[in-house]
Amino acid sequence: MTQAPTPTADTVRRLVRSLLGGSTEPDVRPVTDGVGPGTWWVGTRHVLRLAPDRETSSRRRRELRLRELVRPYVPVAVPASVAHGEWAPGLAYTLDAKVAGGSGEDHDVSALGEADLAALLTGLREVPLRQAETLGVPRAAPRSLETLRQSAERATRRLAAADEFDA
Repeated sequence: MTQAPTPTADTVRRLVRSLLGGSTEPDVRPVTDGVGPGTWWVGTRHVLRLAPDRETSSRRRRELRLRELVRPYVPVAVPASVAHGEWAPGLAYTLDAKVAGGSGEDHDVSALGEADLAALLTGLREVPLRQAETLGVPRAAPRSLETLRQSAERATRRLAAADEFDA
């Protein structure tokens, strides 16, 4: 088994230049904060994700198809791929238009954000199950509400003990 290549800024610049054209050097920088070395900001408008292995490549390709499937059913922005292909033999990339907003890890979630999440989940319920299954989404039995309630109670106790939640 051969070692997968590690993406460098030069690798990313060459790929981006071939995708977006232009004579100027593209502004690329790795996304940090818990994201793997294969995720890069490209200017202020794009995100480039480079799969590190074949399994991740397969998931990324399925993700592109899933985005297209769910887009008509959800009332929130779904990332759109500007380009996709292979950045190294057997290793996929996707160059996506950046979606406005930020990570919930970096920002407090507002009431509007909660409403968007509720709308997203409601919309996902409308996606035809058979179509999702043909893309490789596994069928799962509905989860027990009692089990979910018990998990929520445990989480509430942990948050209250950490003084993160007013029980």
